[in-house]
Amino acid sequence: MHEYDFLFFKNADTAKLSLNIYEHNFFKNNEYFGDFVKGYTLVGFNFMPEITYRPWHKLEVSAMWNVLKYHGYDNYSEYNPYIRIRFFATPKFSVTLGYLDAHVSHQLIEPIYNPERYITNNVENGLQLKYSGPRYYGDLWLNWE
Repeated sequence: MHEYDFLFFKNADTAKLSLNIYEHNFFKNNEYFGDFVKGYTLVGFNFMPEITYRPWHKLEVSAMWNVLKYHGYDNYSEYNPYIRIRFFATPKFSVTLGYLDAHVSHQLIEPIYNPERYITNNVENGLQLKYSGPRYYGDLWLNWE
């Protein structure tokens, strides 16, 4: 996945407006033949421009547009806007409401959380409590799905 950051405005009071562009092209070949599982291939791209405003060093408000396109389909698979509000209670603890830091950020092993969800279900919305310290990492989330 590629990530591009552009800083538009920065104030002396730490207020800033930024644009992040996330882009992910994928080709996942699951072509296998058997009696139990039918094979398929996922080819496409995911494009997510995000604008973030940080009015205070502990508060961040973001708006994102998610575009997911599988090649071979005439229409987009997903073409939706999302909003996120994130509060940093301490430098190590944050509360997120809206679209979450998901998938690889959850740090779950593959049998529990299938990495293919990053392609097929790439946006998670809900409530997330996240702690990232030197000895402990905790990620508690409630998905609105």
